[in-house]
Amino acid sequence: MADDDQTGATDDVVDNAATGNLVESAAAAPPPSPPSPPRPPPPPKSTLLSSVSRGLAQVSQYARGGRGSPAPASATELPDTYQELEARVDALQRVYTALLRASRVYARPGHDYTVAPAPMRAAGRPAVAAVASRLQALTRAYRAAAGAGNDDSDNNSGGGAGVVEPVAGSETASGAAAAPTTTTTATVPPSLSHLFADAAAAAAARLPDEDDFIPMATALRRFAAAHARAGAARVRLDAEVAARFHGPLAATLAGGFAEATKARRRVVGARREYEAARGRLRTATAAVAAAVGGDVAAAAVGREAAARSAMERAEDALVDAVEAAMRAMMAVGESTEPLDGLAALAHAQLAYFQEARDALAEIEPDVLDLCRANEVLLRHPLRS
Repeated sequence: MADDDQTGATDDVVDNAATGNLVESAAAAPPPSPPSPPRPPPPPKSTLLSSVSRGLAQVSQYARGGRGSPAPASATELPDTYQELEARVDALQRVYTALLRASRVYARPGHDYTVAPAPMRAAGRPAVAAVASRLQALTRAYRAAAGAGNDDSDNNSGGGAGVVEPVAGSETASGAAAAPTTTTTATVPPSLSHLFADAAAAAAARLPDEDDFIPMATALRRFAAAHARAGAARVRLDAEVAARFHGPLAATLAGGFAEATKARRRVVGARREYEAARGRLRTATAAVAAAVGGDVAAAAVGREAAARSAMERAEDALVDAVEAAMRAMMAVGESTEPLDGLAALAHAQLAYFQEARDALAEIEPDVLDLCRANEVLLRHPLRS
């Protein structure tokens, strides 16, 4: 009994000492710090991981299918009809581009000739005018000398055989010659025929008002009239080509072909997304097969079901994109517009060339007769 009493007393002493130590440590401990504000909850792990994995899978698919490397063996094959339509649309697009590159010149005035830059034309005009004046002066001097022995009165009134008198109306001819220069610099002739018509008419106006120059002046005026007629036909050709050929083809290239190209790009994106979804499904299926334990297996099965659902949605999106692209490609691939436009272009060009031929054929006999008359005058000049 004494031992039991001593043991109980010892236990009481130990308990009291422990309790005193706890009280002293609690009294010596600093007051607790205020609680920190709560942190925002992180995004759901499944959503974050799925978005990251989806992006990585798309990058992987792009690296395999968009860099010119061969597609993997498991790549989804597109229908044969789709691939045939792609080849047809690509060929037609090359045709449209080639034709439009050639026909766009019809929208530019003066596309069938090249004119020297304005500073060069302005610098050359004084020299050309000086040469023309010198030639006219030499011609008149020669004719005056040839007729000196027959009519002395003309020489006396003219101030001598070596002096060249100004031709009546030469100031007016100079003014008329200067007028086309001003209009030419202000406006560009719409065609080469208009340029020839203006040049021939201006040259006829610059010729002296003498009998020896009548055949040349007449031929120049008729040549100008024929080219004016051909130039009007050329303007009609330009307008018809722009309205019935270049305009419709350009609108189709910018509309139908552009829409087909966008639809094909959507197919490429949907196909890569579908391949990425298939890859995620294969990974999830492999995880189910390797899962051990009830909870782990259940989670793997859930991920597989989600991956399968995403793959099915991607497959539906791919099918829709392929169907839309096929409709867009058929709209431009089965159109008769290229041949219709080519027929309209040929018809318009034929009408222009026929009109130009008729205009020049009408004046050709007269111009040949005037050439023979001019040769006679040069061999036997008129003596006044």
